[in-house]
Amino acid sequence: MLRGKACLLLCWLGLQLPAAHGVSISEEKTLGRKFDLQARSKLPLLNDIELTSYVNRIGQKIVAGLGEQPFTYRFYVVRDGRVNAFAVPGGYIYVNGGLLTRAASDDEIAGVLGHEVAHVHAHHLARQQEATQILNYATFLGMLLSAVQPAVGAGAAALQTATQLEYRREFEQEADYLGTRYMRQAGYDPRGMLDFLRKMLDDQHGSPATATPYLLSHPLTDKRLTNLEGVLRTHQADGVPRRPRSLDLERVQLLVRIRSVPAQEVVADYRRMAEAAPENAWLQYLLGVAYFEAGLFDSALA
Repeated sequence: MLRGKACLLLCWLGLQLPAAHGVSISEEKTLGRKFDLQARSKLPLLNDIELTSYVNRIGQKIVAGLGEQPFTYRFYVVRDGRVNAFAVPGGYIYVNGGLLTRAASDDEIAGVLGHEVAHVHAHHLARQQEATQILNYATFLGMLLSAVQPAVGAGAAALQTATQLEYRREFEQEADYLGTRYMRQAGYDPRGMLDFLRKMLDDQHGSPATATPYLLSHPLTDKRLTNLEGVLRTHQADGVPRRPRSLDLERVQLLVRIRSVPAQEVVADYRRMAEAAPENAWLQYLLGVAYFEAGLFDSALA
């Protein structure tokens, strides 16, 4: 039971003491709103309507299958080239630009978002917060900020923070199972989640010392993927070809890059690809978009 100064601190911050059965919905909403205010001032969000609309469109299709919800789900894109995604109690979900550029299909993006929506829907962070007694709001808020954007923290401290917020393995497995169900209901191929996680596990095996921030808070093992493969196999989807990368995702990946690195580098990359395949109208179009975004309007028109 919380007493004395701890009780006064929580009351001062506007949070009620958790009931015996766990953290309340209103407390999760309060934490999410306060985090959102901090995030807007401290995180380098990519406030590009096409980027946020793309992520929000996929996210809301997944949320629509949940029925009536106590939270309003909101999706944001962070200007960060590393692979990461994180869900905050109350329905706030953050995706790094680096994750968008790493994905090979809309289904992979839906896999990430389905997994994060499952964490919120199952109240995983709230349950974990209660179990580990991280009930100091200010501390918990700082930990969340550092997990979403390690640059907000300070070096080793930020790394320790992300480790403290590592989801319990049973929560990760539950989010996998729930997320694939939500994906299927929304019309996405649930194998997209497996494909994305395989890439993350390959990264972990190839260079464990430089694991992506995603892996710091979302522990990944061969056993977890084997379990997920078993679940997906029961739905007999293996014989269906994977859907290719959509034009929407191609545009989003281009825009993420051109908002994050020097425009001339992006233009040069797309020019090389277009010159190597002059018959590919898709690549010619993307080169035109790159020219336009770089302010080279005559080249874009051509």
